Amino acid sequence: MTKRDSPHYATEEIINLEWHVEGALASDEWYAVRLSWMENGETSFGGANVKEPAWIVPRDYYGKADQSTGRAYHWHVHVENNEGVQISPSSETLTFYWE
Repeated sequence: MTKRDSPHYATEEIINLEWHVEGALASDEWYAVRLSWMENGETSFGGANVKEPAWIVPRDYYGKADQSTGRAYHWHVHVENNEGVQISPSSETLTFYWE
């Protein structure tokens, strides 16, 4: 996760998720950043596939997570190939709160 003492973010803050990697990606591999959150009592999903070991969470995600959860978003990363097949174990799932 980002280098912070707290996973709590204010409305206007930029959330830059970062992770450590072991080795380089092949040309047909991507880091698959996966988010989940509760929205209107149902689990929702988002994320992106990126080449660098960091991802700025788009502002579009702000306010989607239910207030009753503390606006909690859970995220993890794994490696996928061009066909969208997961080819590495998922990282630990971490949580941030976008209040």
